[in-house]
Amino acid sequence: MSPFMGGAVLLIFLDGLRADMSGTLSDWYSALSHRLPQTLGAPSAGGQQAPRANQPSGWQVMADLQNSAQEVLTSLVGYSHGGNSGPGALNVRLALIEDVLAGVLRRMAIPADMATWSAGELAVATGSLFGGSTRPAPPFPSQESHAEHH
Repeated sequence: MSPFMGGAVLLIFLDGLRADMSGTLSDWYSALSHRLPQTLGAPSAGGQQAPRANQPSGWQVMADLQNSAQEVLTSLVGYSHGGNSGPGALNVRLALIEDVLAGVLRRMAIPADMATWSAGELAVATGSLFGGSTRPAPPFPSQESHAEHH
């Protein structure tokens, strides 16, 4: 994957964050099964090869990435005035988008472990745009460890 294609996929992830914050996550999700394969030139969820869209130039992707990250950051700052802010709030949103993206990748016939890893790496990369350096959220405790504590 070229850096510019990686940037285009990162834009999709940022769009998911913006959609979550604006209440349009279901719209973003419904377009994702077509948009992601089109960006990657991969088969869509129905198994048909997605035609490559007229992709912007590599430098345009980078400019769009910068603008999108600034918009997300501005939205996050706006949320701080409502009390739902900080690294914890961003981490929850990153984990949500990571989970959604992993599901779409699995439906594109990508093996579950690779889909989970890829979505996780995108979450880490997106978090790094905002100063994060680790995974966005810890894994859920296993059922056994939950049962042991009760």
